[in-house]
Amino acid sequence: MAGDPAISPEGGPLNASYLSGLWYFVITYDIACKYGTNFKKRCFNEDPDSALIPTPNGEMFVAFCVNKFHQESHEESCSANNALNYTKYVGRTIRTGYLKGLEAYAGVTERLEDLKMSLGRENVAELEKRYKSSGGEQFLEDREGLNWLSRNELLATMREVEGPANRGTSTVAQHNVSYVDFISKALQLEEMQAKLRQRAHDIARLGSNASPRMKSQMANLHKRLEGRLQQHYEKLSEIVPQLSQAGHQICPDAPQNDEILLPSRLNDEEIEHLGLGSLLQVEMQLRVGHAYEAIASLKKALSMRSFWTRHVKAQYVSQARRTKGQTSLQSCQARVKEASRAYTTCYNWLVKCAPEIAQDFGLQQLRNQDLMLLSEYLEQQHYRYNGQKLSWIWTLKPKVLATDDVDDEESPPS
Repeated sequence: MAGDPAISPEGGPLNASYLSGLWYFVITYDIACKYGTNFKKRCFNEDPDSALIPTPNGEMFVAFCVNKFHQESHEESCSANNALNYTKYVGRTIRTGYLKGLEAYAGVTERLEDLKMSLGRENVAELEKRYKSSGGEQFLEDREGLNWLSRNELLATMREVEGPANRGTSTVAQHNVSYVDFISKALQLEEMQAKLRQRAHDIARLGSNASPRMKSQMANLHKRLEGRLQQHYEKLSEIVPQLSQAGHQICPDAPQNDEILLPSRLNDEEIEHLGLGSLLQVEMQLRVGHAYEAIASLKKALSMRSFWTRHVKAQYVSQARRTKGQTSLQSCQARVKEASRAYTTCYNWLVKCAPEIAQDFGLQQLRNQDLMLLSEYLEQQHYRYNGQKLSWIWTLKPKVLATDDVDDEESPPS
C-alpha cells in the first residue's frame, strides 16, 4: 500500500527511527524552507490511521534547513529561520579542529597534574587557598585593582628608568608621541566623516525607499563622530594653544560639515607664523599610510563586489524578492563608495600640502574608471584596446629613489 508508513519512501525511515527512540532530526535540502512548511501537518499525527508517520508516544522534532551553498540565493528572512547556523539542536564544526582542541586540553591537563605532583599536595592546597582568597578569576575583572598608566605617566616612568642623562630628549619624545597619536585619530575622524557624507548622500538619493536600518546606522555614526570631534578640539587646544590666540575657532561644528582643523587646513604663512611645520610634517607622513590603507580597503570591497555580482547574476530571474546575495552586493557597493570617498579626501589634502610626496608614493586622483577588477580587465579584453590600461590601484607602489638606482649600479655583480 502506498500509504503504509512501513513501506512509504517518505515515512519509512522516520517512522522506524521514531519507533526505535530517535525523535530529533535535521533535514537539509535546497528548498527546505518551502518543503517543510506543511510537512508536520501532513505527516505527523497521533492517529495512526490518518498520519504518514504516527507519533503516539510524543511529538517528533524535525528541523528543515537550507544548505549553506544555497542560502545566499534565498530571501533575507530565510537565513534567520532556516540556516544551519541558527537552528536549535544543530552543531556545525570541523572534526580536525575539534580533535586538536581535545588534544590541547589533554596536554594542559597532563602538565597541570605533573606540576601538582612536583609541588606537593600541601603546597598546591596553599596556593589554591591564596588564589581563592584574592578573588580568583574575578580579580582580573576588577579594574580598580589594576594600575592603568596614561601616556604622560608612562613617559615619566621611562624618564626615571633612563636616568638624568636622557632627560633632555624626553620632551621631544613626548611631543612626537602626542603628535602621532593626535594626527592618527584625526585621520580616523576624516574617514568617519567621509562615510557619514556618503551615507547621507545615499539616503537622500533613495528618499522614502531608504530602509530604517540605513537611517539607524547613519544616526549612530553621526552620534559617534560628534563625540569624537569634541575630543579632537580639546586635544588640539592642548597641543597647539597658539591657534586660539590667532583667532581660529577651536570648537566643533556639525559633524557632517566640520572641517576637522589640522595644519593642512592652514596656508603656508600661517603654518610658519604659528610654528606648525613639524606637526604638518607628521601629518603628511601619516597621510601616506592612511591613503594606502584606504586603497587596500577599496580593493577588498571591489573583490567582494565582483564575487556577489557573479553570484546574483547566476540566480533565477524569476526571483522577485530581495535575496541575501543581493543585500550583500548592495553592502559591497556601499563599501566601495565609502572607501573611494575616504581616499579622495585624504589625497586632496596631501596634494595640497605635499604634492611631491604623493607623486613619489604613486598616489593619483581616483576616477570612476579606476574601480575595475583584474578579472573584469581580462575577461572583457580591455587590454586589446588602445589606451585601456589596468587601473593604477592594482599596481600601486612607491617610486624607486634616485639614490637606490645609484647604489644598484655601483654594486658589483654577484
